[in-house]
Amino acid sequence: MHTAQVRAKKTSDTSPTVNVRFCDSDLKKKLGDPTRIPEESMRKCRSSEFLQVGDVIRAKEDLTWDSGTRINKGTLGEIKEQGDSNKDDLWLVRWWDDTSAKKYAYSRHIKKCKPSEFFRVGDRVQAKHDMTTTQGVRISKGTFGKLKERRASDRKWLVDW
Repeated sequence: MHTAQVRAKKTSDTSPTVNVRFCDSDLKKKLGDPTRIPEESMRKCRSSEFLQVGDVIRAKEDLTWDSGTRINKGTLGEIKEQGDSNKDDLWLVRWWDDTSAKKYAYSRHIKKCKPSEFFRVGDRVQAKHDMTTTQGVRISKGTFGKLKERRASDRKWLVDW
């Protein structure tokens, strides 16, 4: 959900107002359209306070579905879509395990990750220690690189140093 904020020159003592879309589906039914409220009546949310499509999450506990699919506590995944009405706070997650299962999970069973808690293609990384590649090339501690791809078979990253 995106909320646009418009700032204008203040020409009076009244505070600027913004259009607000509410996430709460019951509130949306009652109000219908977005509502105009003064800026001092709200605050901007921290990214840790809500979930949205594209977020990387972690299972807070072992999860098992009727199909027999099992996800261990701590397994990472990415939110792919919201449940139909999201009244139950349900999210479709693509789990980053050996199965790459796409399964629904409730917010109470998952936790949003900080960007520093996971790797993604394109991330900038730094060697934590001296190492030698399989080609015999030495990479010194502190060398910077960029992640290119992750091999699923052994979970090793291809790094462009």
